[in-house]
Amino acid sequence: AIRDAGEITGVTIVNPENRGYGLWVESASPRIIGNTFTRNGNTGLSVNGKSSPQIANNYFYNNMGNGLSLYDLSQPEIKDNLFEKTGFGISIAENTTASIANNRFTGNRIGIILQGQSRAILRNNTIEKASESGLVAIGNSQVDLGTSKAPGNNLFRSNSKVDLQNAGKGQITAFGNQISGRTEGKIDLSRDRMAFNSSTSS
Repeated sequence: AIRDAGEITGVTIVNPENRGYGLWVESASPRIIGNTFTRNGNTGLSVNGKSSPQIANNYFYNNMGNGLSLYDLSQPEIKDNLFEKTGFGISIAENTTASIANNRFTGNRIGIILQGQSRAILRNNTIEKASESGLVAIGNSQVDLGTSKAPGNNLFRSNSKVDLQNAGKGQITAFGNQISGRTEGKIDLSRDRMAFNSSTSS
């Protein structure tokens, strides 16, 4: 149905079962725009297989597990969404490659978590007020938080434990962001010390 419809817009999706998913996308690339995912027992929206959906202008609120989960070889475009008071705002795993831009993450347990071989490019996002960490990278995941030619313009603030935590094997390079809290792990802030003058690495 999703493959044939092409677009899902303007609906509220609730699945309160303990392991309930609101919407499951498997090897399809619909436009998922202007919806509300709330009170889902596990995850509001799960993207799997070789999917490349556009996920824009949605509201992810009060989901028990994740607002948005990304798996397999998916390559979603995620922009202009609000992730609020959910478990992990976005969970990125396996071999996913995600473009994440102009989103706001507020009051979640963790804003964004990456694991496996996943990769993500973050631009112009606000990640704030997490009860644990703003962004966490583990395993062999890779995060692009900005370069000298393409600054990140991400804002990290008021996250309880750390703004950025790199528990993975590689190094995160960041350029042109605002970070008000602590960082942990291998994070190269040397290219843009002025933007990071209130952060510390440990």
